[in-house]
Amino acid sequence: MSTDWHILHNTTTTAALLRRLKSCLPFNKAAQEILNSTSEDLSRDAWLAVAWRQEWEIDGPSRIHRYIWDPGDGAIGGDDLPRRQWTTLNHLRTGVGRFETSMKKWGLADSAACECGDPEQTAEHVITTCPLYRPPSEASLFDLGPEMRAWLHDTELDL
Repeated sequence: MSTDWHILHNTTTTAALLRRLKSCLPFNKAAQEILNSTSEDLSRDAWLAVAWRQEWEIDGPSRIHRYIWDPGDGAIGGDDLPRRQWTTLNHLRTGVGRFETSMKKWGLADSAACECGDPEQTAEHVITTCPLYRPPSEASLFDLGPEMRAWLHDTELDL
């Protein structure tokens, strides 16, 4: 707000336009709400840390919460992997990806079944019970050792 040369200055300081659609959420309205809810003496980095931690705590328990206690610690390993391995790893870590259950839900597959015969291919199934694609262990998703790196290199799982 204080730097009038910034590309977002006018967008964040002018009034939000009227919405034509209920689903349309203008950026400047969200930016103004954020600016009004934070103190001016709070640095950008401090605000990001607080906002990230609040979102992390609101999100609730999940697989990734069991292995990452402080979301401010940064990347949890694997960022040196080739892209395909990195994305497969993160799809398994978060439980979000092109699992057959999701593909069926999105109308992109006829069946949610896993190739192993299980009626639903989810992250939970792949990690815990799939005889075709199961990684070495759930903990190895977050503590990348040589065995997990080899599994990521060799797996035919395509998420």
